[in-house]
Amino acid sequence: MDIQNPIATALAPLIVIKAGDRRLPVWPTPPKIRGVNLPTFCPAAHRAAIKNKFVIHFHQHPEIPFDAQGTHLSASEIHEGAVFDMYEYCRQHDLSQVWAYMWNCWYNPTQWPLWARSAAPGIPRLKTTMVSESQWKVIKHNDLAMFNRPRLDLVIHILINRLLPRVRVTLADVLGMRCQARAASPNDWQQDFRAEWLDMSKPDELRNIERQLEILKSGKKTKARTAKLAELEADELRPKGTYHTDINRWTCSCPSYLISRFLLCKHLVRTSNAAMTGFDPKDNLAFFAALRHNHFPPFYFIPALHKQSEPAETTASMELPARKVLRTLDDTVPDLLLKTDITGGIGPEGAVGGAVSGLTEEHEHGTPTVERQCVEGVEEVHNRANQQRNEPNEALSASPTDINNRGSVLTESEDADSQSKVRIFGILYIHKLICYSGVLH
Repeated sequence: MDIQNPIATALAPLIVIKAGDRRLPVWPTPPKIRGVNLPTFCPAAHRAAIKNKFVIHFHQHPEIPFDAQGTHLSASEIHEGAVFDMYEYCRQHDLSQVWAYMWNCWYNPTQWPLWARSAAPGIPRLKTTMVSESQWKVIKHNDLAMFNRPRLDLVIHILINRLLPRVRVTLADVLGMRCQARAASPNDWQQDFRAEWLDMSKPDELRNIERQLEILKSGKKTKARTAKLAELEADELRPKGTYHTDINRWTCSCPSYLISRFLLCKHLVRTSNAAMTGFDPKDNLAFFAALRHNHFPPFYFIPALHKQSEPAETTASMELPARKVLRTLDDTVPDLLLKTDITGGIGPEGAVGGAVSGLTEEHEHGTPTVERQCVEGVEEVHNRANQQRNEPNEALSASPTDINNRGSVLTESEDADSQSKVRIFGILYIHKLICYSGVLH
């Protein structure tokens, strides 16, 4: 390349305006670029492969074996392997923009713990926050459908009179405080678990025939139906692999177990059916109604398989953040929520008293004050809450650490009910403080 006479890589300016010793070039208007002229972010041929890799990286966990020999990877090894796998695929197929997006938004050390299952010591029962989000959707469309931007006092009134009775009925059903004359019916997730168990108990030939009949009876288009049938034929011709199956820990190294909602696969189901001699769980509804999904192995404690008692708590309990007493009204809402117990009472000793002292200090500096009757009402409610705290309700006084501790046997619906319960009483407590400060009255 000739350095003295470089090749022009840009268009020359149209005109050059002189202003004393300065020169202001005026460049031509750049051509308009449409979407069809831009390069594709991720070609369609690579989207399915990237999605499959992402799903596998999301579900990997140290408690799940990695190969047929039963090898377990640590959390750091899983993260390193996932980053290398995605980077190599993007590098080989020249997907620099895809890798930049994946690293900045998903695979860097800051974002990885927010979504990867391997970042936590236990395997959670739920994969997303869909349950809590659907609860607020129900409130918005069923209870608040007739109101547009309602006042806070109206929202609290609707939550107490319409939502809270339904929550109490559901909570009583979950905690077993229902009529003893009838047997407890399986939860929704237990019924889905039973359906998958029955399907996986069938031979592979029968399962493939049923799937083919289901596809042929469906109203899908001919092209989509042909593609589904081709996938089933490919699955039949696929060679069977060797996997590490352990019914004592309820783990398996097969791909179906890794992405399963219930940590279930045909290898575990068929091995369990053969091991439980003299007992057939397929026709026993009480067997599925008694199942509980644990965070640590064994993920399902089955008395017919696990003769010994359930594993004791061996991991360190979660340390809660230090609680801060509310001294002024400048404290943030999360600090208030830390002082809200599940029974719906006032926070620790000094919480409301601190708020009252903060109000009186503002009165001395000339800011808007609260009437004496309101302050007396706060003290009366504070004393009443202290009396209620001495007689806690065992049904509703579960510690937040009990929900995620090892050996916990709460179901999916119980997790959702617990979070909804904490949110409801948190809203009630904030509403009380707002009423005491004279905002609504």
